[in-house]
Amino acid sequence: MASSSSSSSSSSSSSPSPLVFSALPVMSLRERIVEKIRQNRVTLIVGETGCGKSSQIPQFLLEEDMGPILCTQPRRFAVVAIANMVARARNCNVGEEVGYHIGHSKHSSEKSKIVFKTAGVLLEEMRDRGLNALNYKVIVLDEVHERSVESDLVLVCVKQFLSKHHDLRVVLMSATADIGRYRDYFKDLGRGERVEVLAIPNSNQKSFFERKVSYLEEVTELLGIESDLQSSRYCNGFSPYTSPVEIKPEVHRLIHNLLLHIHKNESDIEKSILIFLPTYYSLEQQWHLLKSHSSFKVYILHSSIDIEQALTAMRIWKSHRKIILATNIAESSVTIPKVAYVIDSCRSLQVYWDNNQKKDSAQVVWISKSQAEQRRGRTGRTCDGQVYRLVTRSFYHNFEDFERPDILRLSLRQQVLLICSTESKAINDPTVLLQKTLDPPAANVVEDALSLLVHMQALKRSPRGRYEPTYYGSLLASFSLSFDSSVLILKFGDIGMLHEGILLGILMDTQPLPVLRPFGENNLDKIRVEYLNKLLNPNKTQTIKSPPSKNEEEWCSFHSLVHSSLNHVSEMYEDIIHTLHQFRPRFLGMCDILRSSYAPTQFQHSCVLKRLENGDDQSSESRTCVSLPYVASSYSRTNQVAGKLADVIKQGCRNGDSCLFSHDQSPSKSLSFKSTLCLPEDGIAHASTLEKYFPKSGGCILVMDDAGFHFSSNLARHCDPSKIICTTNLSHSDIYDASLNDAKKFWELSHPDETIISNGENQIPWYDVKCILWFPRFASSKENLDIEKILLQNFFDLLAIRILADALHGVQVILTMNNIRFSQLQVEKLGRDSFFFLSESFPYDERSFGELPDKLTTKKGMLTSKPVSYVFDLRPPSSVLFGNYRATLRQCLYDVESPSLVCP
Repeated sequence: MASSSSSSSSSSSSSPSPLVFSALPVMSLRERIVEKIRQNRVTLIVGETGCGKSSQIPQFLLEEDMGPILCTQPRRFAVVAIANMVARARNCNVGEEVGYHIGHSKHSSEKSKIVFKTAGVLLEEMRDRGLNALNYKVIVLDEVHERSVESDLVLVCVKQFLSKHHDLRVVLMSATADIGRYRDYFKDLGRGERVEVLAIPNSNQKSFFERKVSYLEEVTELLGIESDLQSSRYCNGFSPYTSPVEIKPEVHRLIHNLLLHIHKNESDIEKSILIFLPTYYSLEQQWHLLKSHSSFKVYILHSSIDIEQALTAMRIWKSHRKIILATNIAESSVTIPKVAYVIDSCRSLQVYWDNNQKKDSAQVVWISKSQAEQRRGRTGRTCDGQVYRLVTRSFYHNFEDFERPDILRLSLRQQVLLICSTESKAINDPTVLLQKTLDPPAANVVEDALSLLVHMQALKRSPRGRYEPTYYGSLLASFSLSFDSSVLILKFGDIGMLHEGILLGILMDTQPLPVLRPFGENNLDKIRVEYLNKLLNPNKTQTIKSPPSKNEEEWCSFHSLVHSSLNHVSEMYEDIIHTLHQFRPRFLGMCDILRSSYAPTQFQHSCVLKRLENGDDQSSESRTCVSLPYVASSYSRTNQVAGKLADVIKQGCRNGDSCLFSHDQSPSKSLSFKSTLCLPEDGIAHASTLEKYFPKSGGCILVMDDAGFHFSSNLARHCDPSKIICTTNLSHSDIYDASLNDAKKFWELSHPDETIISNGENQIPWYDVKCILWFPRFASSKENLDIEKILLQNFFDLLAIRILADALHGVQVILTMNNIRFSQLQVEKLGRDSFFFLSESFPYDERSFGELPDKLTTKKGMLTSKPVSYVFDLRPPSSVLFGNYRATLRQCLYDVESPSLVCP
């Protein structure tokens, strides 16, 4: 049985063979490449795939003190693969000297000297930060022949900023780029300047492996197939201009027979076969033909497959022939060791804008000669290669030289909105910027996009005639999703179903999807068989009650889910909610965006009762339900939800009321998004909102990490100072405040480690504490908030241990911070991870209790910055489900605080 891409490569596989970098053709031109890049602001480097330009040139520049260096790739897969390769070559971990950034996955730091990104990530950074996003010495735009809209916009934006950043160096790289076009594009660079072109020769290098190309004529002769009517049988005609592109069963059989022929006649089992097919369905068809062959290990390279899983396809098997079924995701940049054979169907899937249906559509098309050359370059890198193109020579010669750029095929709605929402004036006029691209779109396409956005109230005309984003448009542009997904989220929010809308919007854009596709079924069967075997093991009686493994990845695999994809959905959900909390749309206050945990008695469920004996009297017992809630199909709200979903869907019908299908729903009101108050924290600040949490009689207020006792002294004006306990990291001699003479003070304590977990000295009277106030002092005002998140998480973790171990009751925990730094959802999630649940948030009254030092400003005028207080209650986990965990925590806490004592 052939294995899938999700199969684990056991001991039979070996790690990828190391590339011999010194043998790469690019190495011989090292000094010349660095010299030309130093001398010229724009350099175009042309070299065949596999010559080493993507991985080696950034390192050349770094070693000549030309860092930091930014490198873009058109595909996420290539970004991760090349970053890993360069990190290994430089003997560092990814995220250190070498990093990458794709989507919401960022593995780089301020110390990173070579950073790989997708064009889309760089475009978003330039849109948000303008010229500051190009804070590099060299920008390498790789695979410039791949003409995505993002790549073309990155190119035009970089060109615009070159006039302001004279020290910046730009390197364009490709195997098949049209050199003349790029020279002409940058000819207005400046007086006396030009684009320097460097070609990396390799055809005469003995160290470079040989590649041979065969066409359909040779393939049919090789397999002993009659040569009559080859074009009509396998190419559906005699010219790509008139021939249908579909892959008929005859083509699949031809591929399968060719593959078996190669396997039979190639004695080296480590030599792999790469097959290019256009669609997921065609990959699936070929996979079914191969799965009965036990001598093959079949891997899939497709956008629906997890990148980490796809990278395992780099492994070389010594016991099986590796077969890689791939779409055009494998065309560029990535070296797969030991690919000796490429079978090219000469077809690919292309997305285009259907102006009649007003939506994106996909169709299979014949590839260009440029794409065919890229595919040829997948072999001949680590061994000699053979390429089989499944079209005749005459058919191939009629292919277009280059594929049509995406900017000429797609709707530009999202791009126009993003350009209009850009901060930098140099690139925020779509009618001007798009006409400066390498292939300017037709003026009517841009006008159509502008008209649609104005009609949707996403754009408006300023008195000067410029297009500017409305509040609704700014909100749409702030989501890192496609245009349609962003619109869907706001429509769902408008009908009170924001949670569902966000999830659907994310899933529309997520690749791979969270649900595993059929390619993984063999591995899932293996996991399930192992689980059944465990059930029969008499020594592990608990396995019946628990999943096959507590490990999240195994649990996801067992339930046909993709672990990394679920993590991506979770991260995207948090990011979108964070954006919504910054913009405060009116519907936000009406939506339950972070689901509460329900007790079974609060929702529909089937009771599973557990007996609890009370004391020594066995006849005295109570029964507690330990079941989990669920939503029944008969639940009354399901019809209401279904109706709302249908209403949203019908709003997108282009035929409106003339549609032949049902339009019995009442027409929804036009969306109206205004920056209005929507949350309690958006109200007016009053001292009483905080004072109501102060203990009325008995109990103390603990003010944590109060440098200079700034907040404690203001607090003393609103309550009895003798009820105040305050901690600081300063020494006793640094501060004197007469208003706090009666307050308890604890000095030289590092927060939260030493304030919450004591080392035997400075014992805080925790049993007297009823209210805890903390005003975090964040050192950083930068975008990367990882350190601040860790600080907050440590606070919640340690405080949960203290409250649970000491069985403290009725303690209110109140954090006050700037709402721009962390959204309400982020604060709430950090608390929930440690059993703290947000009960209220409100504006903090700085006039009464002291000014918050955590000041953040934003350039975006539609965002509001203010101090907000968040009130948390701790809800302990059930002792029925988790046993006497308090005693365990108490013992551990006592061991830390009093290691020489014995826990009572």
